[in-house]
Amino acid sequence: MGILKSKKGQLQLQETILAVFVFVIIIIIGMFVFINYQNNSIKKDFDDFNRIKTRINIITLNDIPELGCSKSGIKENCVDDLKLIAFKNLAERRKAEYAESYGYMNITFYQVYPEKNNKECDKDNLENCGVWNIYENKPKTITSRIREATPISLYNVKEDKYKIALMIVEVYNV
Repeated sequence: MGILKSKKGQLQLQETILAVFVFVIIIIIGMFVFINYQNNSIKKDFDDFNRIKTRINIITLNDIPELGCSKSGIKENCVDDLKLIAFKNLAERRKAEYAESYGYMNITFYQVYPEKNNKECDKDNLENCGVWNIYENKPKTITSRIREATPISLYNVKEDKYKIALMIVEVYNV
């Protein structure tokens, strides 16, 4: 009788150990799934934050004095195309200061009406151009990119005319 009780006790002990082992495996799998879900959720929140930040940059870009235009001292909702060249030169000279404010991004304006060629505008070429690449700070490695585009009114002071451009802001994540 003693041997039977001993074997029955060992069997119950093995069943208990097996049950605890299965329970621990289920908990580990559950934790792994939960951590993956949390990581994906954090990545999505980070992407949403960067998208909102990009849209805020788009909205506020024509409000900064370096780009905004005015007529007879009255501020208008447009961008001065001559100031785009000045902004580009200033951003290149003060690269560290602008990198701190804008981070890793690329800001480009494409004139769409009246249609122009795709030559880049600079201080030597203002008449026969249609692209202003005013700020570029790309990291060496890019994990993701957010690209937002919006139409914007360009004002040419020399001609006293308005043009339509597409402002494209690309934000890079490292």
